[in-house]
Amino acid sequence: MVGRFGLRGANADRVAVVVLGVAFVVVGVLLAQTVLAMRSHEQVTRTALEDFAGFAADRMADALDATFSALFLDRIAVARAAHDGWGEGVSVPVRGYPRLSADAFPVYFSVRGDRVTPNSGVLDDSTRAWIAEVVVPHARDVYPRPAPYAVLRGPRGAVIVYRKEPYDGEDRIFGLYARLDRLDPIYDRLLQEVSILPRSVAVDGDARQLASIRLYLPQGNQTLFERAAPQPSEVVTATSFAGKAGRMAVQVSFDADALRARVPGAQATLRPPLLLALAALTFALLGVAVALTRRAAHLYELREAFVANVSHDLRTPLAQIRMFSETLRLDRLPDPAERDRALEVIQTQAAHLGDIVDNVLLAASRGDAEVVRNEIGVDALLNETIESLSPAIRSRGVTVLRRHAGPTVAFVDPAALRRIATNLLDNALKFGPRGQTVTVSVRNEPERLDLSVADEGPGVPRRERARVWQRFERLHERHPAAGGTGLGLAVVRELARRHGGDVEIEDAPGGGARVRVTLATAGPPA
Repeated sequence: MVGRFGLRGANADRVAVVVLGVAFVVVGVLLAQTVLAMRSHEQVTRTALEDFAGFAADRMADALDATFSALFLDRIAVARAAHDGWGEGVSVPVRGYPRLSADAFPVYFSVRGDRVTPNSGVLDDSTRAWIAEVVVPHARDVYPRPAPYAVLRGPRGAVIVYRKEPYDGEDRIFGLYARLDRLDPIYDRLLQEVSILPRSVAVDGDARQLASIRLYLPQGNQTLFERAAPQPSEVVTATSFAGKAGRMAVQVSFDADALRARVPGAQATLRPPLLLALAALTFALLGVAVALTRRAAHLYELREAFVANVSHDLRTPLAQIRMFSETLRLDRLPDPAERDRALEVIQTQAAHLGDIVDNVLLAASRGDAEVVRNEIGVDALLNETIESLSPAIRSRGVTVLRRHAGPTVAFVDPAALRRIATNLLDNALKFGPRGQTVTVSVRNEPERLDLSVADEGPGVPRRERARVWQRFERLHERHPAAGGTGLGLAVVRELARRHGGDVEIEDAPGGGARVRVTLATAGPPA
């Protein structure tokens, strides 16, 4: 019956392990899919943020194109008007841009043939040579028609803006010398007026809060204007070009985290830490289930062995009791000595049966069973116990040596002490050799009673000393013929702990094992 139930329980445990294993695999797959989904989501989000940065750079470049196209056309018209009526040294204000410094457009000029004429401002020799060597050949060989103007870049943020158009029956060049690095008021105004983000994510001050904007000339990487936001931990950057503003480069860098927070769906909604915790929990439960299953399987094996051993241990004394009782009933032993021998065998085997039953009942009882203390004579109780085992002692030729120190009276549970002594002596007889000497030592001290039994057997290896106190444990590989239920030492430890004491196994002085039991004692009630 026990075996059948044990197999059923083992199968249930195996099913639980399989279920937990499948759950762990499922969680692992979900975790892997989550990681892949998050990576894909991050790539899509990164691409979206880069698209926003590209959108911002294109918007800024378009605004620069529109602004500079109008500005340059207006300045070329001023250059033509200066040719018609002004003269070198005259300073020309810039209408609509009152904050521009006077040196933003320091020179207006015209070219007829190869002759360069300044019409406003002062034209130094190096600028005149630059116009003659670069602008004139460019206007002659490259100037596209019908382009409204052309922009030629020079050193230190300087550009020449010119247009070639008919004048008095011939082509004439009207242009100006401009400093793109002196146009900060224009750039500032564009940053205030141009929304560089779509309306779905734009808020006031985005250009100042989220974006760093740099305007520069790609040739020489010369910065013309820069407004930097607080340095973020992660940025997304895009670059565009304003062709009508002298091929000016526009670089926009966004704070990726701040921009991600404003883009719908950019924030990851998956929770990998939660799945990791779930996977760890499932793995832990799987480990616990495997450990419990192995432990349960071990217990099932021990219980099956226990049933087999108990059956064997019960069958032998019962067979002898039945045989000798029938012999006596049939009066087949006329010799009085033989009848006494048969009665002794029946008495011994009945006592052995009682020991087995007592051990089983004590092992099955609750650990909080009541301890009934009485004042007893320790020596008398031990003598009775040794006498009850005298048939086994004589049959194995064992000598029992007694040692006692302290008072002979103790206040303990007599039934528990008798059971402890019986089990320890029984173990010593089973596992020790024939003809050995078993030493029973008692030390009775105030509030403490020490009882130890030492044999001359092979002893208990240190690695197995913790295991022998467990129920149903037997060292089969070392003592296969010893028999027993595997409950004797477990009962000893349980009874010792009920008395507030403990047990230990150590090496005996002359070899073998010595089991020491400590019981807490108390005086009789007043």
